[in-house]
Amino acid sequence: MLLPDLRGDRHTHRVSNLNGLGENGDFSCELHTSTRKLRGRYGIKECAFYDRLKVLWLEPVKFYGRSYLSACQIRLLDFFDSCLEETKSLGNGAEATGSYSMAIDLMVERGVDMCPCPPNEQYLQKQKDAAISRSKADQGVCEGVRRNGVKANPVTELMRCHGLMGKTSEDKLIPDCIFELPKSQLALFLSRLFATDGWASVGNSSRASVEIGFCSASRLLVEQIQRLLLRFGINGSVSRKNKVNAWVYSIRVSSMILKFAEEIGIYGKEEALQKVVKVAEQRATSKQVPKWRTKDAPEGTAWEKVVSVRRLEDEDDTVAIEVPGHNTFLTSFYEHNTFLAACLVLWWVLAVGGLAITTAPTKRQVIELLWGEIRRTHKRLDLPGELIQTKLTLTEEARAFGFTASDTNSNAFQGVHHPRLLVIEDEACGISQDIDEGASSCATGAQNRFLRIGNPIEPGGAFEKACKQKHIRIPVWNHPNVAWAYEQEPDGEHRLKPAVRPQIIGEDGEVLPPDQWPDSCPRDAIPGAVSITWIEEARAKYGEGSAYWQSRVCGLFPEDSTQSIVPRTWFMAARARYDADPEHWQKQSIAHSFRLGLDVGDGADSHALSRWQGPLLWSARSIPTKGDQEDVTRAAGLAIAVLKDIKTRSVAAQLNRLNPDKPHQGSVTVDRGGVGAGAHALLKEQGYPSTGVHWGEAARDSAQFLNAKAEDYWALREACRKNEIAIAPLGQYEDELMEDLAGTYWEMTSVGKIKIEDKAKTRKRLKRSPDLGDAVALGFRQPRLRDGSFSHTPISYA
Repeated sequence: MLLPDLRGDRHTHRVSNLNGLGENGDFSCELHTSTRKLRGRYGIKECAFYDRLKVLWLEPVKFYGRSYLSACQIRLLDFFDSCLEETKSLGNGAEATGSYSMAIDLMVERGVDMCPCPPNEQYLQKQKDAAISRSKADQGVCEGVRRNGVKANPVTELMRCHGLMGKTSEDKLIPDCIFELPKSQLALFLSRLFATDGWASVGNSSRASVEIGFCSASRLLVEQIQRLLLRFGINGSVSRKNKVNAWVYSIRVSSMILKFAEEIGIYGKEEALQKVVKVAEQRATSKQVPKWRTKDAPEGTAWEKVVSVRRLEDEDDTVAIEVPGHNTFLTSFYEHNTFLAACLVLWWVLAVGGLAITTAPTKRQVIELLWGEIRRTHKRLDLPGELIQTKLTLTEEARAFGFTASDTNSNAFQGVHHPRLLVIEDEACGISQDIDEGASSCATGAQNRFLRIGNPIEPGGAFEKACKQKHIRIPVWNHPNVAWAYEQEPDGEHRLKPAVRPQIIGEDGEVLPPDQWPDSCPRDAIPGAVSITWIEEARAKYGEGSAYWQSRVCGLFPEDSTQSIVPRTWFMAARARYDADPEHWQKQSIAHSFRLGLDVGDGADSHALSRWQGPLLWSARSIPTKGDQEDVTRAAGLAIAVLKDIKTRSVAAQLNRLNPDKPHQGSVTVDRGGVGAGAHALLKEQGYPSTGVHWGEAARDSAQFLNAKAEDYWALREACRKNEIAIAPLGQYEDELMEDLAGTYWEMTSVGKIKIEDKAKTRKRLKRSPDLGDAVALGFRQPRLRDGSFSHTPISYA
């Protein structure tokens, strides 16, 4: 029998609309045909069509929103269809799985190679570009020739001259020459710049908010706009919009808006700007009050202009001065934020005569940190009032106290009200949402104040939400110990100045001891505070993009928590590795059998299943439980269905000659603690390879890990950190799995062992159980080789 050529040739064809990539048939690539048209040709339902593709291991390619099969794949599908018809004539009339197998056997008997050339998206794009070039040539358009035939596009040359050519949206910046323009030309530039991604808007509420703003994906560009407008005396704020991953410059103060409208303007948006100006003028007129420098001033007070400022030779104490309504102060010393909060508590009680309440995540933090500073300062200055451990009393009205609230006690602040109330949350990043909301519900009076202080360590909590509304950020670059040595570079990061680096960095790349620095380099103004050595060690150890660097150095909430078992950035990197080279990772997985991880739900949680093959996570999915007696059976059935599919795939593996004498085998790993024991028993009873693991039992490395769960999760974490694994597209479950792994935190026990936090904490953070994360960790647990043997130590896939 003469067999059809199932591989096809790689060449371009000019064809009609039927096989074209576009509806008008402008171009085509190797006779690729959309799967939608093929279903119509065969006259079968979509599910049956994709069942055929699955049996033949045919993968359509996604291209411009549609999926296609190549000519060689179509010929293979046609031949399969004819073989399927022959099996029906043998008495098996239904299109069942059995007839599919018989059709495959018939194809193999006739010598068909079951490994057709797959569609190639890059080749499709290349062919499309070639077709477009031919179309242009047919129209008399010569590519590569400038339109005027002599001069290059002046805009292109200008962009290239100022280093702006080829920049992505995140890399946009204002060229250096703009900063040297006179104010008149600078105003013209800003007016046109705001005409692009800028706006002037008035809110819809009765007390309409007004705003002039500019948005960009480039943080550097937005901060440059902020600095340029400062030349006009216009001050605005820069904030990040996480939902759209962009940065926004905003002007909301009426006086600043009026100055912007007068000196800058927005080209092409004059009408919108006038509406904003009208509201701003009304507000400026209605809120005219006596200026602070003349209001209630003593008779005979005279004000003089500050002519000069000089540094005092002696380190004399200075006084902090608060200006009513402006919240500004003058000081010549730097202190830790906890000390400033302690001074604020004392001032609130002794000067304001109000009630001050402080709280912190732990008892130690309440007693030793904030109230430790209060006790020391109170004693050193011999201040009035009775002070015991965490309570200060001047009068019944003027007093302060501190307490630790339980994470789950939402009524901790219940009934606390005072006309002059001050609430302070120390180490606010560890304060739960419930406690923060309880405190906020008390500080509702006109004379009530709320202060949250802490490091932006953990994203997504109450502290971050409050900081998005209003905050003062103090990165290390502002500290006098290091400010002199660093400068911000075009990518937004602060690094040592070129003139400073060779003076303080040794040949080994580490910071020299301060006593080896030249006399021109200042020493630490505040011993024990942040230092250049600490910054550079953090840069080398954690990296500039790490969560540690963002929170501890830059004062920004990180995208990931340092305690995440698999941070989001690591997960996304594993996904990107697969997309960059799917063929490489598929080859890496061939030497290994499939491993399934099954997490059995208990009625409230879902069943979850993962499918690994060597270093590649192929799939992860979950199904809800019903809380009846059949849940355990459903969980086992979920794994059995995939094992049967793997068995079918093992036949295909033989057919495409990957390794005929070592077929793929599948095995299941189940946490047999609790309801998982029933699913494990069912799998074993029906003859399927199942390994029961009790995550509560001792780890193989009991010196480092508290239990088997911590050891299994840590192995997964290390494989992600070392770039040893890849994750295939997971569809609708991808985001859920990423959040499960990022929302599961690891901890250290009192004896230094690694453990996974109690699931109750994870549930509270995720608002659900991390079922997919558990299934993935179980599936990764025991890599199994093609010969059936297990590796009881982590396998390196590098």
